[in-house]
This record gives sequence, C-alpha cells and structure tokens, in this order.
Amino acid sequence: MNNIQPVQKMPFKLYPLNKSSSGVYNSENGSPYITFQFAENNMRVLKSDCMYLCGRLRIYNKNKKNCPANRFDLAGTAAATTDSYEEVCYMDDRVGCNSVIDQIDIQDLRGSLLEQAPQYNRHMSAIIGATNSYRHLCSFSNLHYTACVNNDVQAREVCSDIEFSLPLMCGYFLSNANIPMVRGLELKLRLASAINALFGKDAQNYTFACHDVYLMGDYLMLAKPIKDEPMSYVSTREYVKPLNSGNDHQNINLALSMVNKITQTFLPAAWEQSYSHSAFSTCPLLNYTGTDYEVAKLKRYNINRGSIRFPLYYAIDETNANKNDVYQTIRSREYLNSIVPYDKISSSLISPDTEKRSEMVMARTNWLKTPQSTDQGLTPSWVKSNSGEWSREGNVEKAANCFGIGTNYDQLFVRSFTDFSNASYNWNLESEVDNTTNNCTVFCTAVTKLQGAGSKGQIVATT
Repeated sequence: MNNIQPVQKMPFKLYPLNKSSSGVYNSENGSPYITFQFAENNMRVLKSDCMYLCGRLRIYNKNKKNCPANRFDLAGTAAATTDSYEEVCYMDDRVGCNSVIDQIDIQDLRGSLLEQAPQYNRHMSAIIGATNSYRHLCSFSNLHYTACVNNDVQAREVCSDIEFSLPLMCGYFLSNANIPMVRGLELKLRLASAINALFGKDAQNYTFACHDVYLMGDYLMLAKPIKDEPMSYVSTREYVKPLNSGNDHQNINLALSMVNKITQTFLPAAWEQSYSHSAFSTCPLLNYTGTDYEVAKLKRYNINRGSIRFPLYYAIDETNANKNDVYQTIRSREYLNSIVPYDKISSSLISPDTEKRSEMVMARTNWLKTPQSTDQGLTPSWVKSNSGEWSREGNVEKAANCFGIGTNYDQLFVRSFTDFSNASYNWNLESEVDNTTNNCTVFCTAVTKLQGAGSKGQIVATT
C-alpha cells in the first residue's frame, strides 16, 4: 500500500445492510447481528483509524420498557418494597458500550474471511485497563470508549440513553490504517446476550437495545486504480481454558507460524453467564468461600514453547512479593507488555489505587458517596433493608483490578514473531486456588498473510 496517491478525503456515513423496520437491534428480539458492506472500488481506500461505530444504547426494564435502572432513594424514605425504577442494573464501567459487542467478523465480498474476533468485549476490558488512567476515564476515554471511572458513575450513565461513537479495535483495522476496497468489505457485529453484557442486583429484569446505528469514517479517493495485491495484517485468536487447582498445567496447539503476543486474563467460571457479576472483570484468581469471593494469590508461573521455557528462561516467582504483601511487579510488567510494548505505555489503570495499596491510597469509607477513584478490587452490591434504606453491603459483584499474565514476542513492535506451527503453547501456574473454577481466557495475536487461491479470485488467510 505504499503506492497510494490520494487526491481527496471523502467522509462517509454507512447504515446497516440488514436495517430493521424499527431500527432497533438486540439479542432478544431476533436481531442480534448488525451488518455493514463496503462496495468494491479500486479507486478508493478506507481509513480504518478514522472509522467509528455510532448509535445510542438503551438499557431498560423488560416489564416496563421505558423504565430505566438505578433511580433509588438513598435516604430510605421510600417503602421497603423495591419499585421497578429503583431496581439496580449496570454494564461494565471500564468496557462501556463495547460490552454489547460479542463478536466481530470481517470478510471481503468474494467470500474470504479475513478475521473473526470472538469475545471482543472481554478483550476490550484488558486493552482499556492497560492503556487508560483514571484521568483518561474521566475525560478522553469517557467520550472515546464510553468508559467510566467506577460503577457509581456508570450507574448514572445507565439512567438514560448512552450515545456512543466506538473505534473498532480488531487486529485487521489496528494494523492497517489504509484498507483497499478492491474486493469490498463486509463487517458483521454479533451482539451479546443480556446476561453477558449486564449485571447488578436486579439485572435479570433488564435488557438492552441499540438504536440509530451507523458507521462513519473517511475514504481516500485515489489518483489511479490500485491492484489487488497480497497484504499482511495482525489478527486475534481466542481460547478459554478452565483452571481449578493450585498447580495448573495447560496446553494449546496454536498451529500458528507468526505469533506476536499472547495475553491471559482470569475470571471465575460462575461469572461468565451471571447477572450477579461483571463478565468483563480482569480480576485476580478468586476462591469462592461459600458466600463470597476472596483473592487467591498467584505464586509462580512459567510459559513454554513446546517443552522449553520461552521467551523467558526462568519462572516468574512472586512468592516473596506475596509474603511481604507487596505489588507483583514482574508479573504485572509482563502482562502490560503483552498488550502494548511497555515503553510505549503512557498511562494505565494499574496503580496503588487499583491494587488496594491502602498504605498509599485513602480507603473508601462511605459507599454512599461517589468515590474519587476507580473501584478498588472486590465491589459489594447494593441491597435494600426492611426499613427501605439502600446500602452497599451485599455480595461481591465486580472485581476491577487490572490483572493477568502475558508474553510479548514482538518487543520492538515491528511485527516480529515466533513460530508455533510445530510447537505448542503451554504454561504452569502455581497459586492458592482451591477447587473454585477460574476460566483463563487466552488472546493470541498473529501476523496473517493473504494469498491467492483458486480461479474465482478468492484469497486465503495464512498464519
């Protein structure tokens, strides 16, 4: 794409190909897909870094469609019964409106699949947490990702329609700022289920709908036609492995020859499809005590290529950090580095605040007041007493830490890679996990090359 000769930048506004008569999309009324198509044009290039998914998100009571959540009386003057307008429901504050996007499929108009990004919303929770500070969530990211600093702020956002303008963070778009329209392009978004996207004390009574959805961005008009040439980009793969012991071994046959980065986040299996907890927390390993959850400290881990430790030739040992109750520095650095090269991170949610370093940050003592910080770790849910008073004394509903492990095989951010075509990716984790199942979600990014195949002009993505 180095031979592009743009002569004009032209903005566009593209509506869904499968636009419903009502203009409403959700996972409960039979319209969980939103599809956009770009026509074939060899004189046009799509600027993917200027493309945004726009619309309005409404979270409403399924029994009373115009009734929002979280309009309860903190003073306790209302009756002990909970009216529908008092019911509690959130979406994840860090992920924002991205919570409702479960999967994105990208293909050309000749039937060649370019990228399939499953669990897109969960991947976004890792990306946003690692690259946005508290200050960003108060300003830039609040507008850019519709993210909020904590659940208290998000609760107020949910009370009315949320207008969004979301960048699409798939590997295909992130790694190619200029995408030729020689073959056209189809973009299909699959919406998440309400039980996956929403949580809170009364979330089972709520659902969501997307209104007035469209795609906006810019084309580059070219001086002369461009050829259909092979190209390369970075695409994302996703795997889920259950972890239910304190000495866990896992193995994945990636069958990929050009792996850039691998990021792993954790979540109790019971939180995946639950109205009681956020499915997009990037929390530490957790144990269930019978009534609530508590942190199960990660002691030691190593990552291998085949049977050899790689790229680090030693285990990450955090036993001394746990013994002295200090921050797991090496693990955290490797985790951040697997998302964005560490020396390029200018801001992050990981801080003394999110890591609950009480000796460095003033603890939140009054849950009825909006905190001037992110939610610290395990957040209790709202409950209503018999006297009609609301308080945050319920069970844990969200863990807001930025926690995970990871490996970056592209330290210089130049699309270097490691060959896993004949060697598996495997790891060993030693932790305090008992028999509580924690799911480990693995996101693997790999260089993908497009090559011609067959007589009908189809192309094949090879990794």
